[in-house]
Amino acid sequence: MSALGDTWQAIKNSPFTIIGYLTPVELSGRALLRDELKQDGVPTGTIPESCIHEIVEESVRAARLLAEHQRRQVHGAMMNLIQYRSSLIAEVLGFRKPHWRAMMDSDRNEIVSLLSRHGVLIATKNAENT
Repeated sequence: MSALGDTWQAIKNSPFTIIGYLTPVELSGRALLRDELKQDGVPTGTIPESCIHEIVEESVRAARLLAEHQRRQVHGAMMNLIQYRSSLIAEVLGFRKPHWRAMMDSDRNEIVSLLSRHGVLIATKNAENT
């Protein structure tokens, strides 16, 4: 998809897009992640700020690589990654029914490990069923 196409998709799909393109990618990424978690049913305060920062840093790093190889804009790629990771978090914590069944186990394991490192309690049942 062209850069113009990516931009249009981003504008259609996110209220943070215009703000996102005018602010540093990490700042808009944190705002987007908080909003996505809320939309996915994760109560505010469940995920510590340190964890949000790490998720966004990893998402930005991956988005830059994707953007470079696919000739996409970083913000659009970052938005997709953050939406995906928010869904994973909601599923792992049991706030959302499994939706990403095609997701790799490594993605689930990475999210469980990341949440655990930041002190987020994960019920054994939720971690095993994800």
